[in-house]
Amino acid sequence: MITGPTGFSITFEHVGDPLPGDDILLLAQPGWVVTQVRTKPQTYLFLSDVTFEVFAPASLDSDGDGEPDATDNCPQDPNSDQSDADADGIGNACNDHGDLDGDEWSDVLDNCPGDPNPNQEDADLDLLGDICDPFPNHGDNEQAQCEADLAVCEAGFTDSDGDGVTDLADQCPGSTPADVDAAGCTIAQFCSPIDVTTSAGRKVCKRSDWKNDEPVMKSKDRDCNIQKNGAGRDDDECVPAAGL
Repeated sequence: MITGPTGFSITFEHVGDPLPGDDILLLAQPGWVVTQVRTKPQTYLFLSDVTFEVFAPASLDSDGDGEPDATDNCPQDPNSDQSDADADGIGNACNDHGDLDGDEWSDVLDNCPGDPNPNQEDADLDLLGDICDPFPNHGDNEQAQCEADLAVCEAGFTDSDGDGVTDLADQCPGSTPADVDAAGCTIAQFCSPIDVTTSAGRKVCKRSDWKNDEPVMKSKDRDCNIQKNGAGRDDDECVPAAGL
């Protein structure tokens, strides 16, 4: 079996013992053109001594899209417009075998081969597409990651509101320096989020322990209490207990 320059195959057979002058039988498909058959000088003993040059006619159009196979960028898939988004010589119609994300950019040229991005946006020009770039506006991702890690590390020691609780642990950032619990919340910030419009919420308000220092919460030791603001419960609030 020999494959010609255009990708078509021919079969040849040798009948009997290989002797000088034996005939070669070419079994070609309809429409093929054999332009030359030559043998090496002198005699030959093996079929490999025979060279075939086989070409398809210029008019052959296997997929019937109007573009001859010789110039068709997808000779087996109809694509009359010959579109080729990534200009790799393989048309969009048959590019999927090397285009995992299906954006018509072959994987070897795609700046995000695992994420569809047909426009190949790359704001920081680092050859990594914006859609898969963890730092799309920073040309040096390694440096950007170091800066991000440093910011997290610094936050572990920073106390922006000066309440004695670092920012990472502070559940009430922005509180003014004052008496706060381990979460960085003043007693007012601790009590106020509790919803006392329900029976369950009213119980939580009365039993909440601001600094977790009252194992048995008695009435006289309450940190939070209910403030009535009207006839019903809708406007009631959970506020610091009297004297706190």
